[in-house]
Amino acid sequence: MPTRVFGQIEQEIHIADGRVYADGDLSIGINAFPFEVDGKRLRFDGVASEAVTDDQTSYVYIDHDGDLAIETAWPVTSHIRLARVVAAGGLITQIINERVFLTGSMDRDPEYGAEENQSGTPSTVWQQKLRLTTGDLEAGTYLMQ
Repeated sequence: MPTRVFGQIEQEIHIADGRVYADGDLSIGINAFPFEVDGKRLRFDGVASEAVTDDQTSYVYIDHDGDLAIETAWPVTSHIRLARVVAAGGLITQIINERVFLTGSMDRDPEYGAEENQSGTPSTVWQQKLRLTTGDLEAGTYLMQ
């Protein structure tokens, strides 16, 4: 795996896709974007003047049916996260971007399990299982999936 990628990345044309923005004192707009959820490829056409509730955090997402939802928490079902919108004193005070530009989708809940008889490894030497070399990245928080 190369440690560096050379060339020009032309992603700037998509950076506005699905962006949530303030569209009034207590309302938001959302830019159009294509997406896939639960194996269905859809397009969200964008909206303007969607109300958010004052003095709380609103969770803005597209649900598993492809519909816009603004709720008080993330759902436990499949969804596309867009943003958390914080409002106080009759104004939007913060919009926290939650978009993930590349992700896998599942049509069911993940299953977790463990082998009850295995509690360790017989190996007595260090083993490298995974290496991620990123080169020069800006400081920040990154989601790896």
